Amino acid sequence: MVFERWIALLPVSKSVGGLFVHRDHKGDPNARMPFVPVPAAKQRAAVRLLVDQAFDEDAFRFDPTTLNKLAPNRWSHWGMGSLYSGPIEFPVAGLVEAVQTNLLVSLLHPIR
Repeated sequence: MVFERWIALLPVSKSVGGLFVHRDHKGDPNARMPFVPVPAAKQRAAVRLLVDQAFDEDAFRFDPTTLNKLAPNRWSHWGMGSLYSGPIEFPVAGLVEAVQTNLLVSLLHPIR
């Protein structure tokens, strides 16, 4: 649920401040410039999509029934250490934080 959204939004983050790279052949009469900035309207649309799908207060609102079904793996056998220590709730908040942090890093990274 969470990482699928990250995988879908990561390319969107690259549209903000990004470039289109064209590899047209030399002498092609329809050759385009090798590097073309992403149009401002497309960048604004990308930012709006990122805000709506990753940073809005309701972006990661999950059904409580679904969250309650995300139980930890309690299976173990003699070759494994104890799996019964630590919290048993699914770490949704930590996963959401990781996705949001990664998207912000992608947006703000100096080498883009």
